[in-house]
Amino acid sequence: MKRSSGFFYLIFILAIFALPAFQGNLYGQAVFLMGEDVLHPGGLVLTVNEFRRSPFSGGLGGQGKQDEIRVNLTLVNTGMVTFRVDPARDFQLELSRRFDIADDPEGRSEKMPFNIFPSTQSRIDLFFRVPAADKLQPLLVFNLQESEVKVLCDPELEALAQRSLTGSISTREAVELARFYVDFGHFSAAEKIVEKALQADSSNNQLWMLMAAVHEANYDNRAAAECLDRVNPSLISTYEEASSLARQALNLGHYSLSIAVLEPYESINKLDEKNQIVLARAYYYEEEYPKAEKILQRLENQNSSEAMVYFTLGNIKDKQNSVDEAIPHWEKAIELDPDYCEAYFNLGVGYYKLDKIEKARDFWQKVLFLRPDSVILRATEDALKATEY
Repeated sequence: MKRSSGFFYLIFILAIFALPAFQGNLYGQAVFLMGEDVLHPGGLVLTVNEFRRSPFSGGLGGQGKQDEIRVNLTLVNTGMVTFRVDPARDFQLELSRRFDIADDPEGRSEKMPFNIFPSTQSRIDLFFRVPAADKLQPLLVFNLQESEVKVLCDPELEALAQRSLTGSISTREAVELARFYVDFGHFSAAEKIVEKALQADSSNNQLWMLMAAVHEANYDNRAAAECLDRVNPSLISTYEEASSLARQALNLGHYSLSIAVLEPYESINKLDEKNQIVLARAYYYEEEYPKAEKILQRLENQNSSEAMVYFTLGNIKDKQNSVDEAIPHWEKAIELDPDYCEAYFNLGVGYYKLDKIEKARDFWQKVLFLRPDSVILRATEDALKATEY
């Protein structure tokens, strides 16, 4: 069995830094705004022209208060093939859940399948009924040839987007519009809005956070971190803003900023579980292990179901040269998340340090079946190679 001090050092370092980025999508699925021309790969262009929501005049129908929603849209075939569109099958409205097309009491809604021939267009109305209490922003969902498109039906935001092209908008409006563009992956549009707004208000925290998000999406973490350097933590006025900034700063390695905006809430026991984990991880990266451990042990005592809690506790125990205590925490992380590549890898490291080489190799072999990212994959392959017979 091959084993070298150099390999031991390599594994030790990788075990300490095998913390994945914050779980959760920074930017949601690409969503378009009504008024935009949305091009399907096959050449069909969809444009939502009008959206109207009003109380349903047909009564309760045993389903509680309902609203009726009418959507007018245009479909233009710019391709070379004929498209077959079935409104009842291809369109849904998404709020807290998805709703199918409903029977239109006025008979104006299109429900029957129809063809759109090359170089022609069709303008149609759709009718939906939804619970009056469901006030989430509505998304029109269009499925065609196994490709899904979502359009945000928000007339006020559409008007704001149009106004931003022809005139000036306030900082508050710029933040609202840019946040939509960032959340749904339209980073070039967001950058234009934010750049213009920063010329008028260069001290606005939310604008710098949005610009950081644009740079991060463009894989320019240095520029993103520079934007966060412009954020003034003392001007963070809401918990939601502090939460968003802390997670963004953690992703970019700006750990001291995460700590600065979350510590005041931690001191008065106002952090939810997700943000307690963010703060603990920031402490960990800043090598403030006692502070990180205090938060994580509190969550462990509360029977947290977050694998990250136990994984990070395991890493802290490893830092304290307590491998025997680290291993049960990594095992708990895997119990909660069976696909946790980093936890499997660190278990291999732990057993390697206990001179249980075959058991270490078993865990590293498991990592390979979980399709890890390139960093973990390379480390695992190196570990197996260095311990082969």
